[in-house]
Order: sequence, then structure tokens, then C-alpha cells
Amino acid sequence: MRKILAAGVALGEDTGTVAIGAKLAALRGDDLPTSRAAAMQYLSDAYEGSRLVRRGGHTRKGFYESREWLTLRYFTLKRFGRKCMLCHTLDGEMHVDHIRPRSKFPALELDPENLQVLCKACNLGKSNLDDEDFR
Repeated sequence: MRKILAAGVALGEDTGTVAIGAKLAALRGDDLPTSRAAAMQYLSDAYEGSRLVRRGGHTRKGFYESREWLTLRYFTLKRFGRKCMLCHTLDGEMHVDHIRPRSKFPALELDPENLQVLCKACNLGKSNLDDEDFR
């Protein structure tokens, strides 16, 4: 059952979701919000990781500590080796980089074909500004 709390705020009581505009979060099952302010707080808490889990992804910190990411990172390093695919250095810290950035393509965050190995300097320089495949 969908309950409208205020303009642009909906509560899916049967699905355990709360939405404000395009933002959607899954409720943990505790207290269901009864006002727009309460729903806003639930969504805010989703990004802090307190009462909610963001639907369709992780928070930044949570993603890079997740079992799924750590396993995929391990197998990506094993597959490609510990060598920067851009500058070819073997020295320093290596990062497993999302070719198409998570910030712009969240559906590809765990796609093994969207990953490459870059040294820290190349990855931080690339940031989310470029989606070139250096493999």
C-alpha cells in the first residue's frame, strides 16, 4: 500500500520504502515515518548508514568495505597483475579503478569488465572526469 505523506513524499508500507522525489530508500522495519520531516530524516540517515540501507547501491565508504567489492578487487588484481595500465609503473599503491565512474554509472560498480588497475597517482588524476579504457 502506498501512502502519500505530502507533495512528492510517498511511503510504501508494504514494500518498506520511502521516497522523496527520485530518492528512494529501504526501511529497516522499525518506525515508519508519518510526516514529510520524518521521511526526510529517514533518507538523510540512509546516507549515514544508521536506520536505512540505500537501495541500488552502497554509501561510498560502505561500498569499498563491502565483501562484494573486496572480492572483485582481489580477482581484478589477480587477473591483470600489479602494474598500472596507464603509466606501466610497478611501484607504489595500486588502485582498482572503475573505467566508467561509479558516480555516473552506479549500475556498473560491480561489473568486472568495468575495472582496470591504475597506480594511485593515475587514478586520482583521472578521477571521474575520464572513462577511457587503458587495458
